[in-house]
Amino acid sequence: MSITPGTYNITNVAYTNRLIDLTGSNPAENTLIIGHHLNKTPSGYGNQQWTLVQLPHTTIYTMQAVNPQSYVRVRDDNLVDGAALVGSQQPTPVSIESAGNSGQFRIKIPNLGLALTLPSDANSTPIVLGEVDETSTNQLWAFESVSAV
Repeated sequence: MSITPGTYNITNVAYTNRLIDLTGSNPAENTLIIGHHLNKTPSGYGNQQWTLVQLPHTTIYTMQAVNPQSYVRVRDDNLVDGAALVGSQQPTPVSIESAGNSGQFRIKIPNLGLALTLPSDANSTPIVLGEVDETSTNQLWAFESVSAV
């Protein structure tokens, strides 16, 4: 199963009440990307909706918040375990791979063995890169098309 380019709410599998969220809908460079509860308010919802664009002839994607239009990027391009994800005008490309479970995916940095990881259920926990752990559900994500919300 693969992900179709489009716009999604992306929820962590381990912490099902936490979505990928651009903190405070802040368009400033290096604004933290966090796990946050669903925020269905007119001013805050677009920062939890992510448009996936597939790069031509690849299985690589960019992820961009609907509002504001900031891309997911690894802070300072520091592609190491524990690095924070931030909003940026420049994307860090990712691969989105089925985890073998119905509707569950791992978002990875291509060819590096690092995946987007939500370390805690606490609201506003920064999403970081973590070494891929096939047994860890906090590295798994469910994608819900915004047309289905």
